[in-house]
Amino acid sequence: MIQQYVACRRQTTKPECQLMGQLPLERVSPGIVFHNVGVDYTGPVLNKYGHVRRPTIVKTYISVFVSLIVKEVHLELVSDLTSEAFIAFFAALLLVVAVKPSLE
Repeated sequence: MIQQYVACRRQTTKPECQLMGQLPLERVSPGIVFHNVGVDYTGPVLNKYGHVRRPTIVKTYISVFVSLIVKEVHLELVSDLTSEAFIAFFAALLLVVAVKPSLE
């Protein structure tokens, strides 16, 4: 009967102990932003180009680069899912961040 009261329950309960998973070394070691990055694509996204009355609808994708150290995100529109488009996007990322990233 005493265990049903809130004040008694607060005094007798044990604190929760959260289990932490083992994080990869790239995520817990200090370093430069965008030195260790993860890459992903999302989409397709339909974009309108051209004139206002008759726009051309083009299917594009969004390429997502995530810095594994501080979770900073860089988004870029990519025309297709080919390796040439990825290399062009990767070159654009190198110009923006001025760091040679390590892909994970």
